[in-house]
Amino acid sequence: FDVIIGNPPYVEYSKVKQTYTVKHYSTENCNDLYAFVMERSLQLLGKASHIGMIVPVSIVSTDGFDTLRSVFLDSSQVIWASSYAERPSKLFTGVEKRLTIWIAKVGKAAELVLSKYRRWLSDERDNLFHNLVYTVSTTPKRLVGTSIIKLSGPIEERILERIGSNKSLSNYLLRDSKHIVYYTRKLRYFVQFFDFVPRITNNSGQVIPPSELKELAFTSSEYQEAAIAALNSNLYFWFMTIHSDVRNVNKREIEAFPVTLDKVNPSILRELGDLGRDLMRDFSEKSRILTSNYRKYGILHIQSFQPRLSKSIIDEIDRALARHYGFNDEELDFIINYDIKYRMGDELGGDDEGEEI
Repeated sequence: FDVIIGNPPYVEYSKVKQTYTVKHYSTENCNDLYAFVMERSLQLLGKASHIGMIVPVSIVSTDGFDTLRSVFLDSSQVIWASSYAERPSKLFTGVEKRLTIWIAKVGKAAELVLSKYRRWLSDERDNLFHNLVYTVSTTPKRLVGTSIIKLSGPIEERILERIGSNKSLSNYLLRDSKHIVYYTRKLRYFVQFFDFVPRITNNSGQVIPPSELKELAFTSSEYQEAAIAALNSNLYFWFMTIHSDVRNVNKREIEAFPVTLDKVNPSILRELGDLGRDLMRDFSEKSRILTSNYRKYGILHIQSFQPRLSKSIIDEIDRALARHYGFNDEELDFIINYDIKYRMGDELGGDDEGEEI
């Protein structure tokens, strides 16, 4: 075939394995039918042919699909990848999927041509593809696993280059310590890291421990406090967005975040600690209690947070980080205003995260 286009099934192989099996597929370890369809399509293409598929964003951002990426990188002359959020609007109405439109030309020495992670409002849909901007990736270093970075242009590559020489946050983590940072994996338009456990109570006033809260153990209180600030920053939200499946806050992206805490100027480190404490107070003061009926737990009263109301403090954190990384004014402005139209717009309806327990 000269061209193959499609929207293959997004179904885990394990769910259909009792019905039929595949053999001799390099992508079997990807455990998803869409990977098998894409590999088979490559086998059916002739020289200098093209393939276009709409598939989950995992094709560019999840280590479990490394084999599928490798198959295409070994068999393609050019790969175009544009990725799309499911909020505020989505490619397929009613389908809660983050998607990538993957187009490739068969050949060798694959060149990556990428777009940013696209968010849009419903009234922008008619111009969604007309306004699509691709950029040729020149970033050789991968900071998070085997992810193909979702980029909008040279400014993001410059930011990656500036932060890429830093040691990853994993260097300051222990298996266990008393210097704990808590976080929820649930993700919308802001991340949420805490130095306290969000409050959940039942109708009797009994405190219910959050079952979904994760922990990071740091080597010192100084690094814990600085990390609280850095991980709540616009910079980290951007870093996580361009590398991840943007579905959950994953430990992979947390540990890979480049910030050499032991090389941060002492005055900047203190400032980050102060801003982190200010942010925690602001989170608490602007939180609200949501009441929901959970079948397993009954009526629960859950402390819910709205980080967008603390954006001014978060921006100050980014200004402090910018001095550490050496960002210029243009780069700092990009980070502070990254997707601000969608993250702060009234149509978003807030960022309550308390429903996950």
